[in-house]
Amino acid sequence: MKTTGLILVAALCAAAAGYAPGEHVKAYFPGYGFIASEVVEARGAEYKVHYRNWSEKYDKWLQADKVKPLPAAEDWKKTAEEIAAEKFADTPPLGEYAVYQMNGPNYSYQYTLKLKDGSHYSVYDEKASNAGTYQYDRPSRTLRFVSGPYANHGWAGTYYTKGRNADGRPTICIREASDKRAIDDAANGAYQYAHYRASGVQ
Repeated sequence: MKTTGLILVAALCAAAAGYAPGEHVKAYFPGYGFIASEVVEARGAEYKVHYRNWSEKYDKWLQADKVKPLPAAEDWKKTAEEIAAEKFADTPPLGEYAVYQMNGPNYSYQYTLKLKDGSHYSVYDEKASNAGTYQYDRPSRTLRFVSGPYANHGWAGTYYTKGRNADGRPTICIREASDKRAIDDAANGAYQYAHYRASGVQ
């Protein structure tokens, strides 16, 4: 009962914020957490939002508790991921990546990849069976997985910040190590794409 009350209070507070169309906010998206967005329409305690720099096909209606104010100190023009892309132009930043793949017509979240340091990674969780080691070659921007689940599948990673599905954010394309095609030449669903999350995958 206490938890339910807290949720209700949070929703009422969010609704009281009264976001107007055109207002910049932070809106929730699965796997991304709260990201910079713009209110498109308002309908009572619901808001239709447009995620900044995303296609309009991802616009959606959200309950008030899934929308919150954009901090005054946060740069609307650049996301934390875009700032990281500038800082880590040729080396993938450490931290959590949300891994996506085309599933039919949908670009769907699959799991979390974590680069723990310059040579260790994990997927899904911190269990030993889901952890391994990797080596990064900066000239080719290639992550060679030496051990762990990716190595067992014979996979490698290609790091980039501009191009297919990157949208100016640090991205790792996960694919078979023997596949030498240009990333843009692959069919939808052929590869997995790991997108860096500055605040972790939520």
